Amino acid sequence: MTTILVKDALRASVEAASGGKQTVLYTPKGQPTFVNIIPKVSIESMNPALGISGVHPAFKQGDREIPYLYVGTYQGCVLNGEVLS
Repeated sequence: MTTILVKDALRASVEAASGGKQTVLYTPKGQPTFVNIIPKVSIESMNPALGISGVHPAFKQGDREIPYLYVGTYQGCVLNGEVLS
């Protein structure tokens, strides 16, 4: 599945209001869902006392690293058969 991020008016306003910490993604049916953008972090930056280094496992998909995660801003609900935030 390919994700195309186009700055429509809703997405642009959410990103501007949140200082770039939130955005809007669209479902296959075109419904907006509001998400928080969580940037990639290393384990040592979260808790140096662990003595573990490297990228946090949440930011790994197989052998590749992803730059951020999208986490729903609001409690999920089902609308027209799709989960939205």
